[in-house]
Amino acid sequence: MLNDIKCRLLNWEINQSSLTPLIVEKQACENQCLAEFFGFSTAIGAVATASSVPSLPYPRKGFDAKKSTGATSPASKWMRKLRKKPLPGKGMPAPTLKNPMSRTTSLGAGVARWMGWIGAGMLVWNWRELAICSWECGKEYQ
Repeated sequence: MLNDIKCRLLNWEINQSSLTPLIVEKQACENQCLAEFFGFSTAIGAVATASSVPSLPYPRKGFDAKKSTGATSPASKWMRKLRKKPLPGKGMPAPTLKNPMSRTTSLGAGVARWMGWIGAGMLVWNWRELAICSWECGKEYQ
């Protein structure tokens, strides 16, 4: 029985030492995935999404005031200053989480709202690509 335990321990040590290079190679592969898919576009997506969060108080008046969040985003506040002239008609679609069918007559506000959706899409795409790459590293070094 003691010989059997020694044999198992010795076998485990041999297997463990042969696995070490594979673990290092897998970590290098995953680090390469991080470097490739967690870069500039991820940073742009994060900034676009974060700057489009309605975090600044903005009192609303008028017909649709009840549908409003009562806040605006830093991007919207800054972009409204770029073009003061309202858009013709009902304006452009500018969805929010609270009101997905909302519209705005301010071009800056509309661009800022879409910027958040586009930024979130970029983040989802980058995380998807990172997950696929990491999964392929796992398959390769099993």
